[in-house]
Amino acid sequence: MSCDLGNDPDIGGTATQALAGEYFVRLYSAPGGDLYADYTMWTISNTAANVADRIRMTDHGNLFGFSSELNCDVNALTFWADSTANSSFAGPPTSEPPGTPFLPLDTFALTTSSTYWFMRIEDGQIFPGQATVPSTTVADSIAFYATGGYYAKKYNVVDHRLDTISTDPLEVITVNVYEFAKDTFVNDGPYFLSGYKRTGFLEDEH
Repeated sequence: MSCDLGNDPDIGGTATQALAGEYFVRLYSAPGGDLYADYTMWTISNTAANVADRIRMTDHGNLFGFSSELNCDVNALTFWADSTANSSFAGPPTSEPPGTPFLPLDTFALTTSSTYWFMRIEDGQIFPGQATVPSTTVADSIAFYATGGYYAKKYNVVDHRLDTISTDPLEVITVNVYEFAKDTFVNDGPYFLSGYKRTGFLEDEH
């Protein structure tokens, strides 16, 4: 025989459920500045440890190819990271800079990774019920600054060579010859990102 306790179990929520969810965000040069990228979907979730002071943020490859853990304050609905490693980092660049255009001797050129190596998130904030969305339903607003760090390789121009690219008619160009100098990084940003929490209504989808 089985017993019915008469009530459903309390499943509960994650330690960071106040921040968690899917968000549609736009990328700007600054608040009120130029729009660089229209809405893409990002997700905030709890970490594997499910602690109250850490979240995971990912853009699902929709914008930067970024996924990492951030610091958070659940009560203040804030999040940030001074420098967090991107778990979706695709690796260092594997090729030299292009041989053209012509560069003088002792100048340098860079190659960069296709995704960010590290990212800094500043002033991240969730604003409950503050977003204006097409369906006119109540939605949470999100805003934060992001600066990405590319893995870069620096090369010096040490020589030039002639390269024939056409024989009829004859066309010869001058190509740079490089020597690897050092590994470094290049910052990209800061960018301003803002948007709203996914509502589930078709009018609000992107």
